[in-house]
Amino acid sequence: MIPAAEPSPLRRLTNREYDLTVHDLLGDHSQPARSFAPDEKIGGFASNAVALVDKDQVGAYVDAAEALATDAVETRLELDCDLAEPECVGSFVDGFGALAHRRPLDAAARASYLALFDAAVASDASATEALAMVVEAMLLSPEFLYHVELSLPATGEPAIALDEYELAARLSYFLWSSMPDAELFQAAAAGRLRDPAELESQAWRMLADPRSADGLNTFTDQWLEIEQLPLVAKTDEAWTEEIAQAMRLESLAFVRSVAASNEPTLAALLSAQAESSDPVLASYYGDQGPRSGLLTMGAFLTSHAHADQTSWVHRGKFIREKLLCDLMPAPPADVDMSVPRDTGRLDNPSCAPCHKLMDPIGVAFDSYDAAARWVGPGPSGEIIQSGADDPELAKSYDDAIALAHDLAPVPQVMTCFTDHWMRLALGRVPEGRDEASRTAAAGEFIASGGDLRELMIAIVKSDAFTYRAASTGEAQ
Repeated sequence: MIPAAEPSPLRRLTNREYDLTVHDLLGDHSQPARSFAPDEKIGGFASNAVALVDKDQVGAYVDAAEALATDAVETRLELDCDLAEPECVGSFVDGFGALAHRRPLDAAARASYLALFDAAVASDASATEALAMVVEAMLLSPEFLYHVELSLPATGEPAIALDEYELAARLSYFLWSSMPDAELFQAAAAGRLRDPAELESQAWRMLADPRSADGLNTFTDQWLEIEQLPLVAKTDEAWTEEIAQAMRLESLAFVRSVAASNEPTLAALLSAQAESSDPVLASYYGDQGPRSGLLTMGAFLTSHAHADQTSWVHRGKFIREKLLCDLMPAPPADVDMSVPRDTGRLDNPSCAPCHKLMDPIGVAFDSYDAAARWVGPGPSGEIIQSGADDPELAKSYDDAIALAHDLAPVPQVMTCFTDHWMRLALGRVPEGRDEASRTAAAGEFIASGGDLRELMIAIVKSDAFTYRAASTGEAQ
């Protein structure tokens, strides 16, 4: 079969990727990207591929690189040679530069870094200061700040095979949200990653590594839309930023525990019992009532509600877009948004087509208030079939727990979940020539019984992940 994939946009590291990368590269824990501009998003996931970098962002990168380089050279980087010796500087540039660029330096880059060091020393900088300037320059290079994929297409081939180092970077930023480790670099240097068996073996190794928690957190935060939960306001007097952050961490930990369990499935994410051990949340929830899976945990419920009342729209819209992959359009500009529970909108021709798909689902979550407290049994919910829905979904549900339980095994839901994981892995929305990869990955996910790890492996093996098409204007 001829490989097929869509073009991959040139993307800057996301803020999370930047912080995790400088942690792994330099041992830095300061999280400088917290002061950066917010990430752009594509298909619901951070992917800085659209807007140009403005002056403020450039300044933030420069400030961060200077501080990181100075601190690293003075306190973290250990040299086993004398910087007065040219061989020592060259060895450092080769080794550290390969890590920062995520591939061996080409001759021009190596020469420019050595020239920078020499010029700094000639201008009366100390060897340590000169080395810090070199590290700063590396942290400001496009090869560090961007996901650079420049492999050339083979003559006559419709898709471009990523080279070993590009594959290593795709793999590590998908599964770890950070740079490759030494073993992955070694596999790339040895030319082994284009072997599908080796690529799959490396992926399994990385999923077993503690750093896979960062990749899971990256997905959960964005798919569940809980990244900004600590900033959410509620009228509940007991609501605090501490409670909000505890709820977010509870959901992140739950996903990680499911992924590491003997049943690492989508069904477990949506239906497994989760007893919080956090005393702050235990005190806050009080009489918790029945809870099961992510959709009845505090993080989801509070982030998809208003400050003072629940939201059929927000909760129903999540099910529609994140589990059924139905895109809900924005409301008409002239719609009165001041009445969150206006049942009349179901009879309004301008509003009803969308609200009939969202509101009857969202109402099933009314057993939990806007601040995620159990308030007693609520009304039953219903999924009204849209043109794209699996017919078996079109029925009533007693509550959110029953809804989540019935959603998990449905092929449409599993295919949609695959789509969202592919958005994270590729940094773009899969479409067009990605369809064969998406279909194959979803098929493997369904065949595995919804195993999360098998889904990630299926994506890693796909053409959409291991190839790219030439972008507009790129030589073919």
